[in-house]
Amino acid sequence: MTETTTATTTDTNKLVLEKSANSSGLEVDLHPLVLINISDHFTRTKVQTNYQDNCRVIGVILGVQNGRNVEICNSFEMVYTTVDKQLVLDTEYLRKKYEQFYNNNNNNNNNNNNNNNNNNNNNNNNNDNKNNNNNNFDNK
Repeated sequence: MTETTTATTTDTNKLVLEKSANSSGLEVDLHPLVLINISDHFTRTKVQTNYQDNCRVIGVILGVQNGRNVEICNSFEMVYTTVDKQLVLDTEYLRKKYEQFYNNNNNNNNNNNNNNNNNNNNNNNNNDNKNNNNNNFDNK
């Protein structure tokens, strides 16, 4: 038995295009960005190869697994060459992309934490100023 829902919202309020569960209990959440990235990569490759039928694209999908739930949230194309009819992936490209995704994500989390701390400090300063203003008014 397969259950499918389209355009749902996850617990963290992110849009999920496809949510699927099957008899194994595995649940997969697929974000729209992944489909857009794959479609874009395929279309560009198809155009660059003059619409050849044997067009091949290779990519990486990124996600998180939590128990029986897999959330696929991003993807990117892979650079490869063919040597003696064998595919050779550019591992340096893969390493750089991996660093971009995960260092960027960590930096965004740190920036959000810093912004929250700054906002809390500003609120505390504003409250101190209000208290000082109220004390000055009471003394007059």
